[in-house]
Amino acid sequence: MSIRFRKFKHGGSYQVYFNYEDCGLKKRYSKGGFKTKREAQAHETEMKNEILKNGKPKPKEKKTLNEVYKEFMEVAHMEYQYNSIRTFKYSHKHFKDNIGKMYIDEIRYSHLQSFFESRKNYGIEQNKNIRKTLNATFKHARRSEYITTDPLRDIKIKGIEKHQEKHVISEADYHRIKDELKNYNDFKHDSFSIAVSLAYLQGLRLSEICALEKKDIDLDKMTININKKMNYKSLRKKDVSVSHEMKSKNSKAVLPISNELANILKEWYQINPYEKIICYEDGNYMQPEIMTNTIRQVFKKLEIKGRFHDLRHSFISNGEAKGITMMVMKDLARHSSINTTANIYTHIEESRKREAIEIISNEKCVVKVSQEDKKIKTLA
Repeated sequence: MSIRFRKFKHGGSYQVYFNYEDCGLKKRYSKGGFKTKREAQAHETEMKNEILKNGKPKPKEKKTLNEVYKEFMEVAHMEYQYNSIRTFKYSHKHFKDNIGKMYIDEIRYSHLQSFFESRKNYGIEQNKNIRKTLNATFKHARRSEYITTDPLRDIKIKGIEKHQEKHVISEADYHRIKDELKNYNDFKHDSFSIAVSLAYLQGLRLSEICALEKKDIDLDKMTININKKMNYKSLRKKDVSVSHEMKSKNSKAVLPISNELANILKEWYQINPYEKIICYEDGNYMQPEIMTNTIRQVFKKLEIKGRFHDLRHSFISNGEAKGITMMVMKDLARHSSINTTANIYTHIEESRKREAIEIISNEKCVVKVSQEDKKIKTLA
C-alpha cells in the first residue's frame, strides 16, 4: 500500500503515491488532500486499475482556482485557526469572479500581478488578506499536484494605507467609563466594567478577556494565566466558542497582576458566582460584539475618542510614560515582535510632539500678549 498521512497543525490528510512504468520509463504518481484513509485507498485502487488497463493513469481533472479553493476550505481547519479561515472566506469574494474562474494550472505570474495592479486603489490590508488566501490555496494545489510551481511567489502588491488612529485613554477617562457602566446597576454592565479593567490594567485582548475563567487567575500568587481566546467574529451568541489556539506563540503567558486589578476581581467574585469571569447573568459566555457596541456608545456619550482595543494600547502607553522599557512592555503585552511595541511607542512620541507644539504655540501667544500689555502700560 502506498498511502501516507501528512500531518498539519490541527490534523492532516492522506496522500497516495506509487511508482509505475510508462513505455519503459519509470514514473511516479501522487495525489493528496484525502480526508480519510478509505478515500485514499479507493483512489489508489482506481489509478492502479487505470494503469493496468491503459498503461498510464487517466489525466488529472482540470480544476479552476475556485474549485481548488473550495476543496482546500474543506480541510483548512486542520492547519489554520478560526480567524484565518474567516479571512479566507471573506477574501474569496474579491477574486472568485476574476482569476477564480481560470484553470489553476494555467494561472501565471502575469495574471496575478495584473489582478493585484487592478486593486492598487483598494486598502493594502485587504489586498494582503487576498494574497494570504491565494497563498494557502496554491499551497494546497501543490500538495495535491494540480500545479508544480508557485505563480504567487514574486508578486508585488500595492494598496492604500488605512491606519486606524490609536487613542490613549487617560486614567481619568478610564474611571469615567467604569462609573458610567456602573450607573446601569445590573450584572451585564458590571461584567462590561470588569472587561474594561482587564484591558486597561492588564493589556488583555477582547477575545482573551471573554474566555477567562476564575481558575486562570491566582489571587494568592497574584498571577494570571492567559491560555485561550474566544472565537466570535460574525458568529451568533449561541455559536461562539473558546479555543486554546492563540494569536501567536507569545500570546500564551503567565503574568503578574497588580494589587488594583486583584482588588477589583475580589469584589467581582462576591457578585459573580460563575466560573466564567465575563458572562451574562445566567452564566453563559458574553458575545463580545454586544459588549463593544455598548462601550462604543459610552465612549460617545462621554466624548472620549477611541475604541475598546485602545484600552490595551493605553496599557502599553502608560508603561512607556512611567519609564518601563520597551522590551518589558513587549513581554507584558505578549507581542510576537518588538516592532509592534515600537510602533505604539512611536505613536505615543508623535502625540507628545503634537502636544509640545501646541504648548509652544500657546507660550508664544502668552509672550505676545505680555509684550502688548507692556506697550500699553508705557503709553499710559
